[in-house]
Amino acid sequence: MKHLFFNALLIGTIAIGMAVSAHASVFYNLTGSGFTSPTTGLIIDSTDDLFALVYTTVGSSPNTVTTFPTNIAYGNITLECVGPCTTLSDTFGAFAIVVDVNDTSDGGVGHFTGNSTGGSVSATSSTLSILWAPTSLGGGSTNLDSGTFGANTFTIISSTLIPAPNSNGGNIAFTGQVSSTATPEPPTLALLGLGLLGLGWRRAAKA
Repeated sequence: MKHLFFNALLIGTIAIGMAVSAHASVFYNLTGSGFTSPTTGLIIDSTDDLFALVYTTVGSSPNTVTTFPTNIAYGNITLECVGPCTTLSDTFGAFAIVVDVNDTSDGGVGHFTGNSTGGSVSATSSTLSILWAPTSLGGGSTNLDSGTFGANTFTIISSTLIPAPNSNGGNIAFTGQVSSTATPEPPTLALLGLGLLGLGWRRAAKA
C-alpha cells in the first residue's frame, strides 16, 4: 500500500510538472509603416511613374508558431508596371521599409528596417535590392523596442532581391524564422524536484 502511494505521488507530480512547463507556442502580430522615404505609404512610384513598388504585410492578423524553428514571411513587395512597359525602363530612388514585430506571448516589440539604394528596372530586369537591419530580434532584450521577447527569437534574411515584373509577377516575400529556447519555469523545476523526492521516499521505504 505504501509503495502504491509513493508511485502515485511520483507519477502525479511529474505529470503536473509537464503541464505547467514554459509555453510551447509563440503568438505574434506583424504590422508595418510601409515606405518611409522619400514618401510614406504602401506604394512608391519610379521616377517617371512607369513602375510602382507595392508593399504589404503578410500575417498582420494573430499568428501562432508551435514548432521551432519555423519559417515565416514578414511581408512582401511587388514591382508592377503602371501601364504598358514592355520596352520601357525607369529608376527608383532610395527607400526604406519598416516591419514591426509584436511578440504577444511575452509582450516584446521590435522592428526590422529594410533599406534600398534604389536602382533601374524594366519589364524584364531589376537591380533593386533591400538590406535588412537588424536581422535578429529577441532572445532576451536584443534589438528590443519595448517589453521583452523572453526566450523567443525572430530573424529575417539579410537581403531581399526584387524581381522584374515578368518574374513571379514581380513579387517577393521577406522571410525569416521564429525560434524559442524556452526552459522550464521555476514552478516546474520545483515540482520535478518533488517528484525526485518522492522517488527517494519510495526507495527508502523499500529498504
